[in-house]
Amino acid sequence: MNKSEIAGNQNDINYIVVFSRRRTIGISIHPKNGVVIRAPYRTPSRIIEEVIQGKKNWIRKHQERFLKLENSTLPVSYSDNSIHFFKGNSYFLKTLRSEKGYTNLHENLIEIGLTNPTSESVIKRALYLWYKTEAMLYFTLKMKEVLLKFDSYNFKPSSMVVRTMKRRWGSCSVKGKITLNTELIRMTAPCIEYVIIHELCHLKHHNHGKEFYALMSEISPDWKLHKRKLKDHIM
Repeated sequence: MNKSEIAGNQNDINYIVVFSRRRTIGISIHPKNGVVIRAPYRTPSRIIEEVIQGKKNWIRKHQERFLKLENSTLPVSYSDNSIHFFKGNSYFLKTLRSEKGYTNLHENLIEIGLTNPTSESVIKRALYLWYKTEAMLYFTLKMKEVLLKFDSYNFKPSSMVVRTMKRRWGSCSVKGKITLNTELIRMTAPCIEYVIIHELCHLKHHNHGKEFYALMSEISPDWKLHKRKLKDHIM
């Protein structure tokens, strides 16, 4: 926890306050991070406690939903208030009727505007297309960051594409084309970086032999941790 964060408890609700240069107080709830309060710098603790008190029923309701979700084996839902992930954070899905289709990301919501917001198949496709667009932008940026960060290794992929894959997070062809799974956009930045590094290492060793894993460990000492996190995620 850094200097811009504090932890607290009120009415048996554990929370973390993250201070930043924002103007309003916001609350988000995550399955792993718990209750996160985002507040402007120098916000008095009394004000934060009042906000939590006013939202305690809302907080507990969504905490219960996360608990039920963890214990559920039901397939992913695309109805209103269903939970979806983006860059490692959880968001509630909200759909609205709109003549012009759109998808917007809010503090704790993914909002989708559709001409037919009652069809889950239409909602699913709209969400997927948004994920793919965001994935192309974000993965391209992360790839550039990783290549710059490990410039001394002289990785030179021929190209990068993003598409859905059922059983793999990424792949590297013998010609150096790296493919990343659209689903990765749901995961945290360290997990995404791990997959990119994994595929870049295949440019040097196109197998999973000792030399490949030695290179992985040299570049990303924590790669096993990220691999476990991805393995626990149901694709």
